[in-house]
Amino acid sequence: MKANFTLSKFYLACLLSMSMLLLINGTRASAQVAATCTPTYTYGCTSGDDIDDVTLVGASVTLSNMNTPCPTNAYQDYTTSTSLGVPDLLPGQSYSGTVTTNYTGLYEYVKIWIDFDDNGVFVAGEEVAAFGPINNTSTGAYTMAIPLTAAPGMKRMRIVLSYSSSPSGACGSFSWGETHDYKVQILSLTPCTNPPVAGTATINPTGQSCPGNPVTLSLTGIVMGSGQTYEWESSPNNVTYTSMGAASLSPNRTVTPLVSTWYRCKVVCSGGTPATSTPVQVNVAAGLSGTYTINAALPTGGTNFNNFTAAAAALNCGIVAPVTINVVAGSGPYTDRFNLTNIGGSSATNRVRINGNGETIQFNSTSTSDHRIVSLDGSKYVTINNLKIKTLNATYGWGIHIGNNAEKDSIINCQIDLGTITGTSSVNASGIVLSGSATSTTTASTAKNIYIGNNTIIAGSTGSGGGYYGITSTGTSTTVMNDSIAIVGNEITNFYYYGIRVTYANAPNISNNNIHRSTQTAIGTTAYGIYYYYCIGGRAVGNRIQDMATTGTTSSSSFYGLYIYNYNNTASTPVLVANNAIYNLKNYYGLQYLMYVYGPAHKVYHNTVDASAVQSASTSAMYGLYIGYNTGTEVKNNIINITGGNTGTKYGIYHASTTYAANYQKNNVNVNTTQSGTQTPYYYGSAYATLAAFQAAYPTQELGSPSVAPVFTNPATGDLTPSTGALIGTGANVLADVPNDIVNLPRSTAPTIGAFEIAPIGNNNARMFAILNPTGNVCTGAQPLQVIVGNAGVNNITNMQVNWSLNGVTQTPFSYSTPTYPTLVPMTSTTGQFSDTITIGNANLIAGANTIRVWTTLPNGQPDSYPSNDTAQIIITPATFTLTTANDTVCYGATLALNLSPTTPYANNSLQWESSTNGGTTWTTAATNNNSTYLVNNLTVNTSYRVKILTGGSACYSPTKAISIFNISLPTTTSAERCGPGTVALGATPGAGGGTLKWYETQTSTSDIATGTSFTTPNLTATTTYYVATSAGGGNQVAGMPVPQSTSGNSGFSDIGLMFNATTAFTISSVDVYPMGTAGTGSVTIALKNSSGATLQSATAPVTVSTAGTLNTVPLNFAVIPGTNYRLVVTAASGMSNLIREYNGSGMPFPYSVPGVLSITSGYTSGASAYYYYYLYNWKIAAGCESARVPVTATIREVPNPNLGTDLDTCTFNAIPMTLDPGPQPSGSNYVWDNNTTGTQRNINTSGTYHVTVTTPFGCIGRDTIVILMREKPAIDLDASGASFCIGATKTLDAGPGGQNGGTYYWNTGAQTRVIDVTSGGTYIAFVTSPDGCYNSDTIVVVEDGYAPTIDAIQALAMNANTFSFSAINPQYVTSYEWNFGDGSPISTSPNPSKQYYQSGNYLVKLKTNSTCADRLDSAYVNIVGVGINDTEGSLNTITIYPNPNVLGILNIDAGKEVKVNKVSLINVVGQTVAEINKVSTNQNIQQIILPKHLASGIYNLKIETDKGTTTRKIEIRK
Repeated sequence: MKANFTLSKFYLACLLSMSMLLLINGTRASAQVAATCTPTYTYGCTSGDDIDDVTLVGASVTLSNMNTPCPTNAYQDYTTSTSLGVPDLLPGQSYSGTVTTNYTGLYEYVKIWIDFDDNGVFVAGEEVAAFGPINNTSTGAYTMAIPLTAAPGMKRMRIVLSYSSSPSGACGSFSWGETHDYKVQILSLTPCTNPPVAGTATINPTGQSCPGNPVTLSLTGIVMGSGQTYEWESSPNNVTYTSMGAASLSPNRTVTPLVSTWYRCKVVCSGGTPATSTPVQVNVAAGLSGTYTINAALPTGGTNFNNFTAAAAALNCGIVAPVTINVVAGSGPYTDRFNLTNIGGSSATNRVRINGNGETIQFNSTSTSDHRIVSLDGSKYVTINNLKIKTLNATYGWGIHIGNNAEKDSIINCQIDLGTITGTSSVNASGIVLSGSATSTTTASTAKNIYIGNNTIIAGSTGSGGGYYGITSTGTSTTVMNDSIAIVGNEITNFYYYGIRVTYANAPNISNNNIHRSTQTAIGTTAYGIYYYYCIGGRAVGNRIQDMATTGTTSSSSFYGLYIYNYNNTASTPVLVANNAIYNLKNYYGLQYLMYVYGPAHKVYHNTVDASAVQSASTSAMYGLYIGYNTGTEVKNNIINITGGNTGTKYGIYHASTTYAANYQKNNVNVNTTQSGTQTPYYYGSAYATLAAFQAAYPTQELGSPSVAPVFTNPATGDLTPSTGALIGTGANVLADVPNDIVNLPRSTAPTIGAFEIAPIGNNNARMFAILNPTGNVCTGAQPLQVIVGNAGVNNITNMQVNWSLNGVTQTPFSYSTPTYPTLVPMTSTTGQFSDTITIGNANLIAGANTIRVWTTLPNGQPDSYPSNDTAQIIITPATFTLTTANDTVCYGATLALNLSPTTPYANNSLQWESSTNGGTTWTTAATNNNSTYLVNNLTVNTSYRVKILTGGSACYSPTKAISIFNISLPTTTSAERCGPGTVALGATPGAGGGTLKWYETQTSTSDIATGTSFTTPNLTATTTYYVATSAGGGNQVAGMPVPQSTSGNSGFSDIGLMFNATTAFTISSVDVYPMGTAGTGSVTIALKNSSGATLQSATAPVTVSTAGTLNTVPLNFAVIPGTNYRLVVTAASGMSNLIREYNGSGMPFPYSVPGVLSITSGYTSGASAYYYYYLYNWKIAAGCESARVPVTATIREVPNPNLGTDLDTCTFNAIPMTLDPGPQPSGSNYVWDNNTTGTQRNINTSGTYHVTVTTPFGCIGRDTIVILMREKPAIDLDASGASFCIGATKTLDAGPGGQNGGTYYWNTGAQTRVIDVTSGGTYIAFVTSPDGCYNSDTIVVVEDGYAPTIDAIQALAMNANTFSFSAINPQYVTSYEWNFGDGSPISTSPNPSKQYYQSGNYLVKLKTNSTCADRLDSAYVNIVGVGINDTEGSLNTITIYPNPNVLGILNIDAGKEVKVNKVSLINVVGQTVAEINKVSTNQNIQQIILPKHLASGIYNLKIETDKGTTTRKIEIRK
């Protein structure tokens, strides 16, 4: 708030009544203030922690210091300034002001002091304001109160800004921040005296002044008091004075006289009588006008200046008319600086022009305090033309600095040469800088109407590093902008980070600039061609962005071709992005935004993006045109051609969000690359694989748009004129915005799509559109010459002649004519074709540069009406191919890398890697790709390699690279064997040449298990093959990964690297590392540690650092002895941010081995890491080699294992006989049993000791013995006769014969007999022990139920001679019948059956009757004679038996002399044979048998078998 007031009588009365009147004498005013301390800063403003703007509104004078620079010591003393206002402050009043900063974080704090007692010391009571935190978007507003006790006079005001906390004091030490000192005028409250003392007028600075320069007028010898006013007057002659304005309360005033002028001051006390000061004259030097020279050969004087410093001093002193200064041609170079300020008197009429005439001003800047070679420091209406500006330092140099509110200045036709710059600082070196600071490139400025045109800016060296910006312009904010900055027609090369950078500008014009780094051989960091940020309106038109380095120089960092980021456009202030060409993109292969347009209201018309160059492999994405936050944006007539690129996802047009719609029409998006990776022509919220798919999803977009290969005329030279008919005359009409193309050819209402216009003109106008082949890395020899010719006129062309020359020698012309070739119609024709691709011959290319020139003549047999488009020319140099590797002689099983040069570019599958194992007689294709490095794994034979380069014409081969295996003879081996598990002694002898034998567990083992000519295995249970190799010789070998596959790094440098095992002693000669970071130099320390982490050896070496990572070979010479878990690690590094390393989420393919020498087993970072390979590539080791490993087998023969089982005490059922079986045995084995039998089994039937011996064909023997005791277990079956019996009956239970003959029986009834009869139901158990001690038992539960059947007899009634009727007499309890008629006929169940017999004889008829609990068997004989009564053999009828009944047990059989009895059987009534008697004795004619004693009393059938036949008789036995 501005504090304006009038010191009234009422106010004074109040002061007096309050006894607050300052009773002091009047104080004489002084323009100077007391000296004081200077605060210190460690980092000062290096991060933007500066004081940018300062304001303080006094009673009548305002302090306003805007866009202030920040010096190195972060202290600015403005108390001596003659241009800043000195605020006048009244005691007892409050005043307001502001302090701003450029720091983006809300961390800045401010305090303000006023040295009221003017003693140079700031005490606590002099602090008047404290506030914060503030940042670049918040204005630090403050209010200060001036104490009533403040003494009048000029005082020092100090403003201190510090980071993170409020300043501790006015003279403290701080980390970041800045301090300013200013003057303030404390006015007096003591009433003035009348008349006042007017004193003497003084000036500051004293001496002669330049026209228009500020001069401060002050008074000395006055007495200040309240109510006193000061009115200054001027006079050209010290006679006539004129008032300079109304009186003020301050005696000080600043003036800017153009001519010498007198000044005095009229002092009035409270309206009283004026007093006039003694006058003072400001002596103003005469200003320049007219034409002058700078000529080092002449002294300064008259119209010549000896140097630029003298010229600047004169100009800075002001001009009075237009001024031209010509640097005399041939008078330089000038080692000087040229600093122009706001030249007094300069105007739209009085302009200043410096004509350099090609001369050079150069300077060896050594710090940021002197790095500005030419500066326009607030100048206006200055033009610098055709001047060469050069830095001589490798680190420092701003070519031109424009700052401090410069206006209407022009830099044209100049060359700014920073070719010595190799540093990469964003502050130290840049081409042209528009900045509000003399030391910071990006401090806000408020420049207006600056024109920078047709200049050449060499921003850096051809090696690494370079000026950070080619051209940079920085405004203040989205509301406070630089205005009308034009950067037009400049060539900018070899910049480090930004080609052109423009921020916060209104209506900038960035047009027709050529931005490239085509001669730079080292790049690395992210780069921007054009960076256009937060501008309103304006244009980026006709710019070329190309060739970010020389061919073969690559980087995995990000690249932004044209970066447009504007949030604050509207439809009335659109940004035009048109006619830009981005091409030859062969260097960067990381993340790529070739065109990036973000924000509303952009017109993206007629741009061409060509990504046809094949790049290195990368998973990073490539965006042809990226559109974001794009409401109101139109995208029309653009060509996006991606036929090369990296191996990541490639997008043609990428529309980030469908929320913000844009209009896409007539764009040609051709994404058809030879590289791998997803190809997405359109992304509009989702990916669309084709134009048709995109149009189907968004029917209003890309109406009728093409999608074809553009076939550019000559992309290598930047002629991206398309030759495909679908692109010519088919674009949308944007003529109002884009009237011309990139080369200023007029557009038509139906324009060609892309940056280059092509339209039919004239009759008989043939055009040479493009030379398609040969291109790239071609071979010498015949290569087909393929061109595109066409019709650029308005009438048809039916014939023409196509001429060509090679290296200036005209070749046989090619005749183009119909009907062999099609008629070429005008480009605008809707039918037919206007161009044709033809092969016109073979160019026999020689080594070195070949110039191929092709031109058309005689279209339709007539002179060409427009010959300027008839010719195309290329210069192509066949590549000189070389094939290299680290070592030509390697150990058996080695891994190595073969490298083809040149490394790029190669089309997909244009390299055919071939190998030969017979010295080149025959070759085998090993791989076909476009990789210039081929990895060979596990090389085991001498092999030659070569590469066949397939380029469409004469293929050629690289030189052959023969890789030899160090020849070590194979050892002679002795295998061994044994029967069964155990150790085996193996042997080997070195081959010719000798050497040490090393034994290994497997073919691929990394560590040996023994050395020497013999090896005793550990205990083996199976046949095992070991391997032995001869170690001998020496030489350099390669281990580990040969080269990085990754492009990313890691920042850990403390004990990180790889683990390995050493099989033999060797020396690590060197390893390769790839440091990443800001280009420069650094160092790396590598240590060899043992398994416990103790350092064994260490080495430190300098390295070169680049953004992408540069190969550095670090010499080590570490001696290694055999051991495990060694660590080779980086322990320290400087000058870099990362070292390249490998990562694989599935695990790295460890181990990396040199057989017999070492094996790299894992990464190391606080332990083994299988997923990382850290830092150390291409190990060079000095060690011996090994032969191929020869197998040696320790054979374990199978030992027979016969198993006859455990010793056996049979005591079982049926134990006799039994078979002894030793089980399966080795094939071909022999068997010998204890009885000398040789079968595989043996049958035995007696107790005894038995053994077998089994012998294999290999002599391995196995034996077994068994002892067998054979005892039969007694058999018992109490259930044999059933478990039930009838009521009142008796049931016989038989325990079987097993207990007889010395055994025992025991029943649970107490009985000890074999058989017991039971008469009641119950449980009965029999226990039987055999005579040889085997025991058995059986249990039966007997049930008493029902009655037994009974009959009195069987009745047989003869029905005729051979038929009987049978029945049971008086049957009781019979439930069923079973009749057996004794002749084998079926059983009958009828109670009364009849039976017919067909043969005579005696038939025993049996009847089985059944009841519910028992059955009964009865029998009777029937005698059939003839057919049913007598035996068929008559002699049997006379057989008689006696005595019958029989008591004595001797039975006589009288059969006569003719019949011999052989056998007699007794059959009981139930049909059971109870005895068979074979012993028949004869006494005379009587034959006799002894009846068995065990037969019970009863009726039996006696079956007598004789030599004459069988007959039956009945006998009754009585006991």
